[in-house]
Amino acid sequence: MKTINDRLIFAFQGIMYGEEMSGDRRFKKTIPKAPYWGNDTELYLGHLGEMCPQKSMLGGVPAGKEDCLSLNVYTPFLPDGDRLLPVMFFIHGGAFISGDSSLYLPTKLLDHDVILVVIHYRLGNLGFFSLDNDDAPGNAGLWDQITALQWVQDNIEGFGGDKTKVTIFGESAGAASVGYLLLLPEAAGLFRGVIGESGSALEHWSHDPDPITSAEVIGEKNGCTTDNHTALYECMRDLDADILSITMAHFVGQDRKDGQMGFRGAAPVTQSSNVTERLVVKHPLDYLKDGNFSDAPLIIGTNKHEGSFVLTIMYTEFLKPNHKLEDSEYLKNDMMIDFLNCFGVQDFTNGISEAIQDSFISGLDPGDFNNSAPGYVDAAGVFFLKAGGWQTAKLHAKYGSSDTYYYSFDFESDDTMFRWLFMGLTDIPYRTGVTHADEMLYIFSFPGKMEGQQKIVKDRMVKMWTNFAIYGNPTPDEESEWKDLGIPKWQPVKVGDHKYMLVQDECTVETEFPNRWHIALQEDGNLPKQPTLEEYNDLEDERDAYLITMIVFIIAFVCAGGFAAFFFRKK
Repeated sequence: MKTINDRLIFAFQGIMYGEEMSGDRRFKKTIPKAPYWGNDTELYLGHLGEMCPQKSMLGGVPAGKEDCLSLNVYTPFLPDGDRLLPVMFFIHGGAFISGDSSLYLPTKLLDHDVILVVIHYRLGNLGFFSLDNDDAPGNAGLWDQITALQWVQDNIEGFGGDKTKVTIFGESAGAASVGYLLLLPEAAGLFRGVIGESGSALEHWSHDPDPITSAEVIGEKNGCTTDNHTALYECMRDLDADILSITMAHFVGQDRKDGQMGFRGAAPVTQSSNVTERLVVKHPLDYLKDGNFSDAPLIIGTNKHEGSFVLTIMYTEFLKPNHKLEDSEYLKNDMMIDFLNCFGVQDFTNGISEAIQDSFISGLDPGDFNNSAPGYVDAAGVFFLKAGGWQTAKLHAKYGSSDTYYYSFDFESDDTMFRWLFMGLTDIPYRTGVTHADEMLYIFSFPGKMEGQQKIVKDRMVKMWTNFAIYGNPTPDEESEWKDLGIPKWQPVKVGDHKYMLVQDECTVETEFPNRWHIALQEDGNLPKQPTLEEYNDLEDERDAYLITMIVFIIAFVCAGGFAAFFFRKK
C-alpha cells in the first residue's frame, strides 16, 4: 500500500481484539480475544475484518457478522526496535447504527511518522440496547472501544507503536465516542490526546435519557413482549442479528418520518445501580462540570454547514413524505416547534420557537421553505453539533488542566461528502456547502485525486492532526513545518479568551465561534453580513477619520466665514 505522496506503508488488517459477542454474551461487556497466534503461527492479515451487523448502504439488505470486533494497524515502518511511533486510534461515525473501517485508509495521514489504528465496534441494538440491568446493561459499544484501546496498550509495540503516545480521534458518532472516553475512568491512561470531529458527548443524540422506553419500543418492533423485561431480553438475545439490523433501520426510518432523529435505542446511556459493572454513571455534562475526566489535550470542532446534513434528513424523511412543504401555515407556525422537538427541546408555549425563529429566520419568509432554508441550515447545525462541541471546549478549558483547541472547517470545494451521505439526491432547494464529514476528505483516503487548493488544505489538516499526535500540540514549537504551510500559531481556548482556528482557503485564528452561527443566513439569506472585529475596527478608524475631517472642515468654514465677515465690515 502507498500514500498519496507515494510512500510505501504496511497494513495489518482484520486483527481480532474481542470475542464474538453473540448468544448469552450479546449486549454485554466485551470479552477480550484469547491469544490466537503463537511464535510458530502465521496469520493472513491482508483483508478487512467483517463489519458489525447493520443495514447495507445499498439494497437495504443486512450486512456484517457478530464476530466483528477487529482492528487494522497501518504503519510506515516495520518495527526495528530503534524507535516507536505515536499512534492515532480512529473510531468511525455512522449515528451508532452503521459504519466500518473500509473508508478510513491511511493514504494521507501516513505521509507523516505515525501509526494508524482503525476499529470496528458493535452498533445499533447490539451495541447499545439497554434494560438497565445485568442482562442488557447498555454501552456495549463503548466497552468495545475501551477493549480495543487496551489491545493497543498490550500489543502496539510489536508493530512499532508507542503505547504512551496514543491519540484517540473520531468523527460524528465516533467523536461522541471519544468524548465519552475522555470522561470515563475505565478509559483513563489508555490515551494521551483526543480529537473530536463534528460530535461530542453533550449532543442530544449522543445520550439516550430513557433507555427502558427505547428498549420496549424497539422490542415491540421486533415482535417481542415488552411487559416482562426478562422475556424481552430473551427474545432480543435469540433473534438473528440480521433481523435486528433491518428492524433497527426500519425503526430509524419511521422515527424520522415521525419528526425525530432515529437515535433512540442506539446511543450511550447512564446506568443505575441495577447494573453490576457500570460504565457511565452520570450525564456527560456532570463529568465535565465536576472536572472528573482524563487530563488530556483536546481538539474539537465542526464544519461550516453541519446543518445541511440534518436538514436534508428532515427534508427527505419528514417534510416531503408528510407533505409539509406545501403547507405554508405549518411552515410558518409549527415547523420550528417540530424542529426543536427533534433535538429534545419541548416548547409548550411557543416562546422558545418564536425566539429561535426570530434569531435564525430573521428577514426570511418562514412560510416559504426554499426562502427560509438557509436559516434552518444554521439552526440545525447549532442544535445538532456546534453548540455541544463549543460547550465541551469551554468546559474542558475551564475545568481541565490540558490545552483545548477548537476549529471550524469552512473550506469549500467541488468535492463533498454530501454525495456519499445522500446518494442520488439532487433536488435540494438550498446550498449544502461544507457539510457534515467534509473535513474527512482531507484526512482519509477520499477523494482519490486532489487539485489546487485542496492539496494545500489537505497538507495543513494532516500536519495539524499528526503534530497533535506527535507533540500534543497542532502547532508546536519543536518543529516549524506548519509555518511553511501558512498555518498560524493555534491559540487554545481559555476562560474568557475564546480563540479558535478557522480553516478556509487560508487558516486564521478568530475569537468567539458563535459569531459564525448565522453564516448560511448571512451568505445565502438576506441578512447583511456582520463585520468581523478587524473590519469593525477599520470602520471605526474610517469613522474617526471622517469625523476629524468634518470637524476640521467646519472649523475652517467657520473661520473663513468669520474672516469674510470681518473684511466685509471693514470695507
